[in-house]
Amino acid sequence: MRKPWWQRIRIVYRPSSTLAKTIVLSAIVLSTVTLLTIHGVIQGIRANTEAARQEAARQEQEKADWQNKIDNLGSQDSVEDIAKDELDMVKPDSGYIQPQQ
Repeated sequence: MRKPWWQRIRIVYRPSSTLAKTIVLSAIVLSTVTLLTIHGVIQGIRANTEAARQEAARQEQEKADWQNKIDNLGSQDSVEDIAKDELDMVKPDSGYIQPQQ
């Protein structure tokens, strides 16, 4: 009876050349450096993403605060007061003169 194919395979180990060892070692080093670089890039992207999420949350809170102020306004005069006091806005026809700094 004939042996199965996996039993008929004969593997012969021979010492490899210095060039082959150098190429394999270079490939391993290059792969390691590439992986470490990619890891650093990913960490930077994660940090930027977290900062962007925090900024978005801050802006959403600020938007909610402004919407709350708008909803609680009583009259046009209160809108003008907020614009003047908090946003340093003036009416175009008010004749307000801003001092130089």
